Amino acid sequence: MRPTNLHAEGTATDAHFLALVLGAATDPSRKAAILRAAATGSDKVHMGTAREAAQILGTCSRTVERYARAGCFSRVHLSPRKVRYPLHEVEAFAQRGIEGT
Repeated sequence: MRPTNLHAEGTATDAHFLALVLGAATDPSRKAAILRAAATGSDKVHMGTAREAAQILGTCSRTVERYARAGCFSRVHLSPRKVRYPLHEVEAFAQRGIEGT
């Protein structure tokens, strides 16, 4: 499954997805980055599955879920079983490591 892209010019589904992402982001700087990316359209917010995030981190998907619960990066619940992670946040976390959080 491909990551979802958010564009400023999109469908009602994109607007709904953006509202979900903003609701899941608790840090004001994360919300600002998401809004900036959606408004400009140049920086796309790539949302990925736990498996895709695990590949970036070199861990298993359960570890990704633990990191998200700990607040290392945000997650978006599209449904009770469908969760997506902003891959740019996962990549930033992978760069700084757990000590940098």
